[in-house]
Amino acid sequence: MPLGVPFNIVQYALLTHMVAHVCGMVAEEFIWVGGDAHVYANQWEALEEQLDRDPLESNGARLWLNPEVTDIDGFRFNDLRIDGYQSHPTVKFPPAAV
Repeated sequence: MPLGVPFNIVQYALLTHMVAHVCGMVAEEFIWVGGDAHVYANQWEALEEQLDRDPLESNGARLWLNPEVTDIDGFRFNDLRIDGYQSHPTVKFPPAAV
């Protein structure tokens, strides 16, 4: 759960914004429902470190999509950016221990 799912959620949210953009709409809400969500025993310490952090004072991150792109296949790397993003230092999660 703490390793791949947050990254996947960001990917899905970005894709939702991109599709809305080329359809002339605005993405307002993204709903994610997880199943079989689990944390492995060797990941608890890193997860507690992450959960103990205070939220950043002002996280005014804004997604910018190039207004000239009108086709979903027309997006290139320079056609999107996230301005004003702030984050805490990285928490290193170990892979699942078997």
